[in-house]
Amino acid sequence: MSTPGAARTGLEPLDGGARAALTIRAQPGARRSGFAGFWNGLVKVAVSAPPEDGRANEALRDEVAKLLGLRASAVQLVAGATSREKRFEIDATEARVRARIDELCAGGHARRACEPSQRNARARSRGPRSSGAEDA
Repeated sequence: MSTPGAARTGLEPLDGGARAALTIRAQPGARRSGFAGFWNGLVKVAVSAPPEDGRANEALRDEVAKLLGLRASAVQLVAGATSREKRFEIDATEARVRARIDELCAGGHARRACEPSQRNARARSRGPRSSGAEDA
């Protein structure tokens, strides 16, 4: 069962709200590790570790734990080991995780990525681009 905000953040309650599941978009091989905003409604987390031999997955687990203010052992990767979309189960309440994600946006961490893109909004309002073939 998902909550109304689950679609925006990829966050869902588990075990009656005592734990949470968070689906993220990974950005391995980044210059800097940390919160990188949102990508298609999912929290985006960047890590400098390359996606080789599970190093990026370990770095992502550690970075998610750090961003949420938890021990690394409180965050477990449960799906997406070889995908950019990864699902973590977190030993914290959904409310605590949601509040921390909101703090990251409000605190200036990747502020531009937390705000809706004006460029994308304009492109959506114009509709699909024409190929120019029908103009000739």
